[in-house]
Amino acid sequence: MAKPKTNSQDQELPVLAEGCPLSFAIFGVARAHRALAGTLISNLGLYTGQELLLAQLGSEDGQSQKSLAHLIRSDHSTIAKTVGRLEAAGLVERRKDDKDARITRVFLTEAGQRIQGRIVEAWRQLEERTSNGLSTEEAETFIRLARKMRDQLE
Repeated sequence: MAKPKTNSQDQELPVLAEGCPLSFAIFGVARAHRALAGTLISNLGLYTGQELLLAQLGSEDGQSQKSLAHLIRSDHSTIAKTVGRLEAAGLVERRKDDKDARITRVFLTEAGQRIQGRIVEAWRQLEERTSNGLSTEEAETFIRLARKMRDQLE
């Protein structure tokens, strides 16, 4: 029987890590990043991803659900579900557009406005932890390559 492949820490590698190392590395980074983001925003009563929508509204309140979906690269049904949960939590409210009733606009409530600074602080901490140990050049290279890969996948 063949011995399983190991990494430099002498741990067994999952089968996909051997055949698809780039995808497996991206998966690992994304999973760790999402977990840390979740930890940092959990004290706000938010789930990962909800802070993106709230921050976008903090920058430009009253956006349509369609616009929010486009900006945070999500589908309409996910945005509708997220907005519904945030509305139930008292952080946003939905209103029909004054000129076109087919359009639903999303607005921060007072409570949603109050947590904007804490969302930004959580993401500042996330950025700090994510970039710790990387040079400016390495971070810029990673950003460039990540955007290139994202564009190829979309």
